[in-house]
Formats: sequence, structure tokens, C-alpha cells
Amino acid sequence: MTLRTTAAGIAIIKEFEGFVGKAYLCPAGVLTIGYGHTSAAGLPQVVKGMLINRQRAEEILRADVDVFENAIEKLIEKAKVNVVYAHEFDALVSLAFNIGVGAFAKSTVLKRLLRGDKKGAADAMLAWNKATVKGAKVVLTGLNRRRQAERALFLGDYKVAQAIAPTCGPMPQAVCAPEKREPMRKSTTGNAAVAGGGAGVLVAYEGAKQVLAVAGDVRSSAADAAGLIPGVPDSAALLVGLGLIAAVGFGIVWYRRWRKSREDEVQEFEAVDQYGAA
Repeated sequence: MTLRTTAAGIAIIKEFEGFVGKAYLCPAGVLTIGYGHTSAAGLPQVVKGMLINRQRAEEILRADVDVFENAIEKLIEKAKVNVVYAHEFDALVSLAFNIGVGAFAKSTVLKRLLRGDKKGAADAMLAWNKATVKGAKVVLTGLNRRRQAERALFLGDYKVAQAIAPTCGPMPQAVCAPEKREPMRKSTTGNAAVAGGGAGVLVAYEGAKQVLAVAGDVRSSAADAAGLIPGVPDSAALLVGLGLIAAVGFGIVWYRRWRKSREDEVQEFEAVDQYGAA
């Protein structure tokens, strides 16, 4: 089934972007006109001094939205969810309209949606709230509010989204990708898990050596092997068991932390206004 942005979704995008009939520089320094149209979105190319009316701006917006709709539909077709609802699609189009299809394709929002984690996908939207202003990456009030509105929209609350949208102010048309969590080599949890897992392996290895030393002189049945081998010290069996439990346990901790370092994005909410003032 072809997914398309609803009239309510289009209206919210228009509120987010606001209409400007003369080409201007957005807070991130990108030449913009109409309802957030930039040259990167396609024709027409935006040039200094360019003028358009609302009717032409709406035509351009519809063409821009079509591009994002088609791209997002392809990206989410393999999502492990029964259905993507209209309000969810509206929110995804709004987000991609602002951050770009390329950024959306690499985002945690999409990754979580594809594996069926809709709540996680909605929460991940909040991390996309930075733009480069005067050479520095800063959290902008307008982006913060837009991400909050898009999250509400994704979760089905049009009223909240519609209430927030008009207060977002001018939108930066170049949004910075969120920073990931610190890499594993700098992670206290990750390093501790490696150390703990390594210690567990050493303990299990020491116990195994003791078991093998005794088992080499003992013939045992399969039942013996499944239980205690005659002559094997209980301490050796205990070392093997505890060592393996520790290695597996710390391995699970390491894997979970590794996954977070690959996916989770740092969310910052202390914002400045659109033009970098405190």
C-alpha cells in the first residue's frame, strides 16, 4: 500500500517551516525559500533575491514532500511491524524533510522502527536537535520543539504537535547528526566487562586443567561426564562452573554496551535560540 502524508501532516510541516516569500539564509546558513525549500531538495534552485508567492511555495512543498514520501516508503518497507499508521508516517516525513533522507537512512529512528521498536524510534527523534551556528554545533530551541512535536505526532497526538508547531521559529535546513555514546575503548562498563570476562575464562581454564589431569586416569560413562567425574575435586568443578558463568555473564554485559555504542545517540536539551544567542 502506498503511504502518503495526510493533510494534517502537511499542515504541521508548513507550520514548522513557515512561509517566506524571499530567499533567505536559515539559522544554519543554507539559502532557503517558501516552506523550507532548498536547492538540495530539488528544483527550483534557490538563488539570492528569488521571490515566490504562497501558491508557488505550496506547489514546491508538495513536490518536495513527494520525494521524501517515496524515499521513506522504500526504507521502511521491511519494518518488523504490522502496519505503519498515518500519524507515524507524517512524523517520519517531517523529520526526514528537516534532516535529509541520507541522515534519516542512517538514524537510530529508522533502525529501531525496522526492528519493531516504535517507542524507541519516537524517543530517538529527540536527539536530532543540533545545527552548526557561527561555526559551533549547538542545540537550538526550534529544533528541540520540532523534535518534541514530531515525537508526539509519531505517537498519535496531533493536538500536541499542532500546538507546538507554530512556536518553533525559523528552521535550520542543515541539522547535525547526533553524537553516539562514547566508543567501547573509552567505556568503563565495556572495559570492566572485558576484564571480568577474561578473569572468568582464566578461572574456567584453571579448573579445566585440574579436571583433565584427573580425568586422564579415569574411564567414565556419559552419565559420569554429565555429572561429577569420579576422582575430580569439587573445587575444580566449581572453578569451571563459576568461570564459565562469569565469562558468559560479562560477555552479555559487553555485548549490550557494544550495541549501545553502535546505536544510542546522546540527547542534549539545553538550547539556545535560533541564531545562537543565549
